[in-house]
Amino acid sequence: RQGYQVSGFTDLVLVRGERLVFAELKVKGRQPTPVQQEWLDVLGKVPGIQVFLWRETDWLGIMEALS
Repeated sequence: RQGYQVSGFTDLVLVRGERLVFAELKVKGRQPTPVQQEWLDVLGKVPGIQVFLWRETDWLGIMEALS
């Protein structure tokens, strides 16, 4: 089943227990669109959640953030 799509919304929403993570995924050299950046900024202001912008070059940091 495909999820509901909202323009610019983050690529990943991860939940485990009481932890909630939103992550935008970008390839090297690409930046978030203005709408994507707006989502990241708004979500980043919500207490208790984590927001990330990840690239394939961030693999070690991604593993650390998710462990």
